[in-house]
Amino acid sequence: MAAAGRAFGPTRAAPGRMHNVDMLLGDDKIVTVDSVKDLDSKLKFFKYIGNSVARAHARSNLIHKCFLSRNVQTLTRAFTVYVRRLLEYGSCVWSPHFKSEIDRIESVQRRFTKRLRLLNNISRKFSGWAFKSGFAYNV
Repeated sequence: MAAAGRAFGPTRAAPGRMHNVDMLLGDDKIVTVDSVKDLDSKLKFFKYIGNSVARAHARSNLIHKCFLSRNVQTLTRAFTVYVRRLLEYGSCVWSPHFKSEIDRIESVQRRFTKRLRLLNNISRKFSGWAFKSGFAYNV
């Protein structure tokens, strides 16, 4: 029988102090990690978004470098096929809602449209409008 006034349950650590408790699953110890493939320790997708943006920038640079055609429609279609899918994959899961995340993702498209010869003289606001209005989507 339990002693009166004694609690049997998980103990709490003082604020700012963590207990080093070994968690077991069967006979195996569960290892504590700071991050996993796509999430950091705060369960945010900053690392995943950074990796996706870096891959998208590299791929958009390859489009400008490797395609012999300078036709705006061809390059825009190549961007839509090869780069946008990297940025949109799983976006409903990681849902960028911080301004900094959104700006990092949109920077890929801004840099690509800036490098296009015919869109180079168009303002940033208009080039964003061109992609959203279907210029890049329905070419």
